[in-house]
Amino acid sequence: MRLLSCDNPEDAIRSLAIVYQVDEGKVRHIASSGWPEWIKDGGESPSEIFKPEFFPLLMEEPLGAKFEGSPFFTAHYHRTRYDGSSEWFEDGLLPADRGTDRFLEKLRPYLDQETFEAVKSISTSNINERVEYEGNGGPHAFDTLYDAISAVRHGADYSVPEFLRGGQWDRYADLKTSVEGRIAECFIPVIVKFRRYQANTYGYVTNLWRYLYQTWTGEMPSGADCFPGTFIGGGKPVPREDFVELIDPQSQTILTAAVDNPVDGNKKPASGAGFVGDA
Repeated sequence: MRLLSCDNPEDAIRSLAIVYQVDEGKVRHIASSGWPEWIKDGGESPSEIFKPEFFPLLMEEPLGAKFEGSPFFTAHYHRTRYDGSSEWFEDGLLPADRGTDRFLEKLRPYLDQETFEAVKSISTSNINERVEYEGNGGPHAFDTLYDAISAVRHGADYSVPEFLRGGQWDRYADLKTSVEGRIAECFIPVIVKFRRYQANTYGYVTNLWRYLYQTWTGEMPSGADCFPGTFIGGGKPVPREDFVELIDPQSQTILTAAVDNPVDGNKKPASGAGFVGDA
């Protein structure tokens, strides 16, 4: 089963051609200049136009093809930091609680004992509060590489561990700033591209079309905005065997393909037209 993904516009075009079983040129024509008038002149926002319940079906006529809604493996993009070693992800992408414990243990050698105990206590309370409030224990991921590279929330880099985001840190601003700085010094930003089997691909396919449309208009999401995500971790880890690539968010270069392969800095960049620099 082939993988649908959204590294860049050409990758989205490739994926849509697979879904609709058409030549890539048909999708590329729409993406470059052939958008239906009801999209271009509708006067609605992208969130109003791109409704996953029916949008993939509406594109059947412009393409001259059928959307079957068949199951596919879909790619998702998780931004984080790691130490550059292959062992870091030996247990895959962990949910919020286990991921917090694991990251804190990696951070321990870089903090004195008193600071570490304080950070651990606040972080654990913070992440438990967030999981209870959100009802989703992670891990979290975007549907497009663009979002993983550029998205921020209230000015915060997504590669900062999520246990440092939340109300429990409001009273410890100086400690939080200090820990963020230590993490930035000691760990490398990375995007984990992984696959997930989806029986219902309406939402993902709609995101591919929306990504291409907003690339064409030049009105890409910014700030805290992002394309709607279709991945829900649900408190379960993403196993290592579902990893596709590790990507450097600054150079957009593939660091490791399929994770078990040696690091190859000369691999083809994941970047493409319509991309912005690192957030």
